[in-house]
Amino acid sequence: MERIFTDNLRFVDEHGRERIFSGMNVCDKSRFVEMEDYCHNPDTFPFEEFKARGFNMIRLGFTWDKMEPKP
Repeated sequence: MERIFTDNLRFVDEHGRERIFSGMNVCDKSRFVEMEDYCHNPDTFPFEEFKARGFNMIRLGFTWDKMEPKP
């Protein structure tokens, strides 16, 4: 992927072309017992289906204390 920059309220690539993103928010905000309990398993998430529908970006959120339960 090329580098993306901001130009005021626009996203532009390194060639000065405006880039328009179509995406979604994928985030599990609950506290789960095990890592396998996350709703959006990356092995089964329908990435190709969303790509076919024109999505080209995902904002991925996660519960930090599940990734690092202890300092």
